[in-house]
Amino acid sequence: MPEKRVHNFIAMIKDGQCFMRYEDRRWSRFPTEDTMRFDAERLTSHDEDWGMFATLPTAAEEKATHRVETTGYELKDGFVATEKTPATLPPGSFYDCENDIQTNHDISGLYIPIVKVFPEEWKPAEININVIDLDCAPLGKTKYPYEPVFPNGIKNHPLTKHKYECYIDGKDLFAAIASAVKENLPDHCRITSDYDFSLTVVVEMPIKHVEKANRDVSGPCAKNPRWKTETLRGVDKPLINICTSGNVRGQIIGRLKAANYAELEKAIDATVQSYVDLMKTKPIVCPHCYGYGWLREAE
Repeated sequence: MPEKRVHNFIAMIKDGQCFMRYEDRRWSRFPTEDTMRFDAERLTSHDEDWGMFATLPTAAEEKATHRVETTGYELKDGFVATEKTPATLPPGSFYDCENDIQTNHDISGLYIPIVKVFPEEWKPAEININVIDLDCAPLGKTKYPYEPVFPNGIKNHPLTKHKYECYIDGKDLFAAIASAVKENLPDHCRITSDYDFSLTVVVEMPIKHVEKANRDVSGPCAKNPRWKTETLRGVDKPLINICTSGNVRGQIIGRLKAANYAELEKAIDATVQSYVDLMKTKPIVCPHCYGYGWLREAE
């Protein structure tokens, strides 16, 4: 007879409500009402891994699905019972369980199994519930990656790390900023450096006065530069220049920390939005100085 399965759950309690899931990740989906019922009111859960209850359950029943058991063998129609082939045979007549070999090969084809079908029924389930927190609700997939501040990650259960002080790594914050900037890039801005470790966004500042600048027009293999004087119609000014380390020029994006994940997500959203807002202002030429940076006196 197969060994009875023990259901090991972990639970959190928040405002009196109980959240439960399997402790072993191999049993990821929480049992449905059709397969297991508890002695507590089950609430609607929109996560297949978690069950939600009005109170902490203390007992459960599980449905034993119908099973078929071979109780013996009977001679097929059309064959006459003899001393070697009786009308019925007991279970195990054609298989030796101890030696794991088949037996009576010469007459096995003359018989059909006699089976007994056991109906479905509810039986007491053996459950263990480990309550890991009395003031916490589970958090699903988060908007941003994060880690608990030491030693919260080793003092508390991993499923409760979102309620403690935590942070987002500088590289992950940089990636969030870069993704939002590129997604919301306006027409008057352009990206001049786009790497996993560096992002530069410039805006062209228009000028109305005539200004000259020297530009190297020599080829990439030229030994000496060849300068050409051109008239400027605009000057690139960096709006955003961020990086992940001091190996390149720019503002280094470091880790961001908050009291818990909910506060951290708000802080990340605000930080990301601040960089997006930098690109909203479209520069225009000053009507007084025409881009020189000083007022023109009336003649």
